[in-house]
This record gives sequence, C-alpha cells and structure tokens, in this order.
Amino acid sequence: MILRLPRQKMDTAFALRRGRDCWHGAGMSHWKSKPQVLAWLTCDGVHIDPGSGKHTILGVFSNIHAREFPVTHPRMIWFLTISDVPAGKHHIRITIGLDPVNMQPIIEREFESGGPLQRINLINEINNLNFAAPGDYSILVEVDDEPLLATNIMVAQYPTGPAAAAPVREVDLVGVGAPIMDILAPVPESFLANARGEKGGMMMIDAGEMARLLALLPARPAMSTGGSAANTIFNLARLGLRPAFIGKLGNDDAAMAYKARFASVGIDTS
Repeated sequence: MILRLPRQKMDTAFALRRGRDCWHGAGMSHWKSKPQVLAWLTCDGVHIDPGSGKHTILGVFSNIHAREFPVTHPRMIWFLTISDVPAGKHHIRITIGLDPVNMQPIIEREFESGGPLQRINLINEINNLNFAAPGDYSILVEVDDEPLLATNIMVAQYPTGPAAAAPVREVDLVGVGAPIMDILAPVPESFLANARGEKGGMMMIDAGEMARLLALLPARPAMSTGGSAANTIFNLARLGLRPAFIGKLGNDDAAMAYKARFASVGIDTS
C-alpha cells in the first residue's frame, strides 16, 4: 500500500511497502530494509568517464586458470553496486578462502551513503592475490558486520604432462614494439638549457640523465603509456577488438603502471 499526501504536506509523507518500511521527512530519512546487491562483477578494470561519470566495465571473468600452484593473480577488480543503504558512513569487508569457515580478509574500508535511494558503486581493487591451490574459492561480502553477498570464483589448473596442449587464446591482431612510458611536464623555455639536443627533437638518454632532468622539473610530471605499436593495440582494445602486444618491460614502478594501464582495457598482461 502506498499513501500519497498533497505536495504541501510532503514533509510528513510516508510510504508503506510490502516487506519494507520507509519514511521521508524534511531533512531526514529512515529506511529499515537491509542493503541490496544490484551488481557484482569480477573484471580487469573499470573506466569512469570524467564527463558523464559513466562506468565502463572491462574484461569480465568468472574463473582463473594457471599451469602451476601457488599462483599470484596480478590484478583484478571486484565491482559492487548496492542500494538501500542508510545515509552516513559504513564499513565493507570482503573475505575469500577455500574453507568457508576460515576466510582471509582482502578488502576492509569505509564508504559513505547519501541515502537509501542512492546507487553506490564500489570499485574494489585487488593486487597480487595469492591462490595456494586450485579449487572453488568462497567470497563473502559484509556491510557493517552483516552478510550481504556470498559468491565464489573458480580457480583451475591447466592440464599438465607431455600430451597436454597449451591453451590457445584467439586474438584479432598482434602488435610488436617498444613499450614507452611518456613523462609529460610543462616547463619554461629556460628549462631547455639544461637538456641536450634541439627543441622539438628526440634523443636517447640513460637512467642517470633521466633522473637529473626529473629532479629539475618544477612540479611532479604526468605519466602516460606510449609507443606507436602499443598505442595502436591499446586503442583497438578500447574499440572492442581482442588484440595482443609483445614488448619488453622492466620490473620498476613505471613498468607496473604500464601493465596496469593495458589490463584496464582487457589486454592480457600475464
């Protein structure tokens, strides 16, 4: 049953719905129902459009395969959308484990709700998650110490032995090139006196010279993945194709950022 009052009395309006009680008043609200799960996805990345705020989910998957164990999965996103959460600050806890009674906490953080009608998107990034053995891993999501969602992710082992064929991944296009991390910084004309080479040109420098130039920058630079072949493959993935890229990376922070950027559009970086 829904009771509606004239607009001038909306500050005392209330509605009664089957299985749910809600009351709205001027500047306050009360909602007795528990938080509701609208979406749960495991994916490689989530892109948020800076203009519209729309979320683009990249590389959705429901299982993981490995040739040997233990195995470490470099990066995944647990994307959760919930509603019916009372206004204020709340706590989310996500645990995982082969044994449902002995779960390992992976995510523990605070989030804020503007009210029960708000749809809240929680992007939970998990880096370097270790799986000791194959199996059906249970995942439990709790909000304010109350169970919200029980789900799972299957971790399986590829067949082994001389007769086992390596898994084949179909791709639309393969690019081969140098993965270059572009470092972008606005500088005054006088800065060019500290750099070798001509304005508008390009030259190779070593790590020492790079460190010297970075130390002279007036502000922290921005970083963006680059390289002609790499840029082509990256944008083909954004257009919906299944490309692959072959290049050599180091093991520093820039390399990890480069891999994460490619993983965010669904490119396999394993």
